[in-house]
Amino acid sequence: MTNQDFTRNEHRRLLNLISSGIDLCFNLGSKLELKGESEEYFDQYCFNYFLRQVDSIDTCMGLICEGKYAECFRIIRSVFEHYLLFLLITKGYVFEEIYELRPPQGVTKKDLFKKIEPRLQENKDILDFEFKGKSLFVRRRGIKSSNGENKRIIPMYYFVLNEYDPILHWVQRIPEIQQAELFPQRDQDLIKYHAHLYSVYLNIKAVIKGLKINKIVDDSVETRIIVHYNFLSLFVHPSSRSNEILEGKRPRHPFQKQIIYMRRYDHYISECLLLYSLFLLKYFLDEILSFLSYNYYIKDHQLFDSFKRQTKQFDYFWFLDEHPHEYDYHCFETLRVYKMRQGKKAPNKIPYYKNPLERLIKLHRSQTELTTGQTYQSPFPRDDAEYATY
Repeated sequence: MTNQDFTRNEHRRLLNLISSGIDLCFNLGSKLELKGESEEYFDQYCFNYFLRQVDSIDTCMGLICEGKYAECFRIIRSVFEHYLLFLLITKGYVFEEIYELRPPQGVTKKDLFKKIEPRLQENKDILDFEFKGKSLFVRRRGIKSSNGENKRIIPMYYFVLNEYDPILHWVQRIPEIQQAELFPQRDQDLIKYHAHLYSVYLNIKAVIKGLKINKIVDDSVETRIIVHYNFLSLFVHPSSRSNEILEGKRPRHPFQKQIIYMRRYDHYISECLLLYSLFLLKYFLDEILSFLSYNYYIKDHQLFDSFKRQTKQFDYFWFLDEHPHEYDYHCFETLRVYKMRQGKKAPNKIPYYKNPLERLIKLHRSQTELTTGQTYQSPFPRDDAEYATY
């Protein structure tokens, strides 16, 4: 049997559900009816952004069936990062600006703060501000659109993403490149500006900070984001750990005379990738439906509701929005008993896991903890889960 045969046989429900979700997404445009006026360019931009990520997930389906897991992990990592940024583009209404304060000669930093503070308090566009060291941190709302009476706030992240140029940020600073420029000082200013955009708004730490400023995620979800971003990044950056996961720790056979590259079917890696694909598809669909509902009626909404209900059967993945599985309660109770016996304080809630693939394998493995007597009976046991290691 080929990789494709194994994948389709063992993950039929997942594949069918993802496929139906992808079809829903690509047909969403035909389900929209305009309510009145629309920020046409902004709406179209966000809709196209959404469809590009759906297209990437669709590509993953074929790669998973072919056993091209490394390629798929890299795409999923990109889609995940785009999802986090998409949340800010569509509802990151509050953004933070950072100003470096340089007091004039003879003026102390404290005096400068006292002079600036009343002006900041009077400015209705400023929600909050804070002085830290030599910097002033100011939080504002996004820009109001010019359409209609009820002007809509367009998140600043939309403008930042459209303006940021990674070539100006990373390439233009190279001395050899600068030698060919006619206006090097102007280029230096542009380099600093685009470096500022990246550091304040677009790198992963800034994105997470933006999500927290806008109360889109809390501390718990931040932990989950970091866990999955780190895990998926294993396959983007050079790492022997990712090679061990993808190829296994299998020694070369002593009678094998050729060095060959073998693609192998792996139940757990393919399931992990499919679960990532399913939930990122669901998250994107939830977000675009919420976003479009501002200016559009969405017909046949029951089709989207049905898809979201069907995804609940795979909530055991416990990605960003889902809840702990029975297995996690089992681990928590075992941990609590061990901590108590050691005279240490037990955590007051179920800790999040650190390795998605390792946890997925253990979900398929029934187990009894002899020391504590705690038992976990897997609802989907597999014999090979006893020996699978990555």
